[in-house]
Amino acid sequence: NDGKEKELLIDISHMVSITKNQLSNTDHLINWSFSWLNEKIVRVRTAFGETSDQLFFNYIYGYFDIEQEVWWERPLREISNRNDYDWFDFSTDLSRILYIANNYDFVLRDVETEKELWKIPAGTNQIPPFATWSFDNEIVAFWTDNKPQDIQLLSRDGSKYEVVPKPIFRNSYMQFVPYRGFFEWAPESNRLAMAGRVINSQSDSIETILFIYDAKLRKYIFQCSLGDTDKRTVSTNILWSPDGRFIIPEIIQSKTIPFNLYDISNHLVYRIQSPGYAGVIWLKEFQDGR
Repeated sequence: NDGKEKELLIDISHMVSITKNQLSNTDHLINWSFSWLNEKIVRVRTAFGETSDQLFFNYIYGYFDIEQEVWWERPLREISNRNDYDWFDFSTDLSRILYIANNYDFVLRDVETEKELWKIPAGTNQIPPFATWSFDNEIVAFWTDNKPQDIQLLSRDGSKYEVVPKPIFRNSYMQFVPYRGFFEWAPESNRLAMAGRVINSQSDSIETILFIYDAKLRKYIFQCSLGDTDKRTVSTNILWSPDGRFIIPEIIQSKTIPFNLYDISNHLVYRIQSPGYAGVIWLKEFQDGR
């Protein structure tokens, strides 16, 4: 706030202490990533394993308070039916927590009242869930491994639950399967962008499609090919522009897929860069309509 820069080091050795009873002697840190939960809290994810190309990793999640320079763990200490190393996720206002219980239930809990609001069986937790809260914290979209082909929606009080309907194709032999972690809310909290495989069982082909589902209107309002054919290669995240007009992949992971900007309002696609590796981040809202 005073215009001065400050260097902050986040010691992720804390993650290792959490996993000490879960890791084998040959497991080590494979990768880590972080994202802002709000202006004070950073969400950190670390992956442990033996090799970078193995199918499943031991994922550990943490939330770091950059002002206090401590891990934000108080609400977790009040939960008796979860392991320290199991997945959890906070809403951006820190009033709600989603977590996996010891019996693999997927639970929504009120942080302030310490009451359980809703739960559903989540599968085996072999593949950790993924959740993304709307900007107004009124609804959360999530994926669990007991429903691997569905994105689910839940209201903040647990009173409204639904599975996002699948896109309808002209041909019955085409099926959409969403990617875990490939969905994100628009800034106004109504539209949900998602990407996944469209499987054509007749031609035995696969294509990655970007869809936008309007949760208020309960219908799809946009779709566009992302260019993939046989496997996911486009991104690890979907980034909305601050004004909700555009979508862009966070990181391109293919030497053959071009780097595109998707104009949602006008249903246009702009090629920013030729095929190759690239990264991007939105800096601020467009000014004067530009």
